[in-house]
Amino acid sequence: MKTDKQLKARIQPFEILYEIGFSKTRTTWLEKLALKHRKAGRWIGVISWPDGVFSVLAADGGPVRAADLSQAEQQHIHDMAELMTEEELFPFQHLRPANHA
Repeated sequence: MKTDKQLKARIQPFEILYEIGFSKTRTTWLEKLALKHRKAGRWIGVISWPDGVFSVLAADGGPVRAADLSQAEQQHIHDMAELMTEEELFPFQHLRPANHA
């Protein structure tokens, strides 16, 4: 996990996941996940970093921009995504209003 390095996150549309080449089963799961969150009025996208770490990100309200997230929030999301990947979990995180500005 990175601790004091400035991270440069990039936010991309959810559909970028289709370009990665996940299995049919994973793609179906991702589509159901996106539909569930969109029906609940959440924005869903992908946050990624130059080091290859990424996470699907759901947020209450409208779209999230990297500039909307403080460096500390970006670091936390990065570290959690990295940990999830190490634990062989799919990196998905839900930002709630109290968690970001």
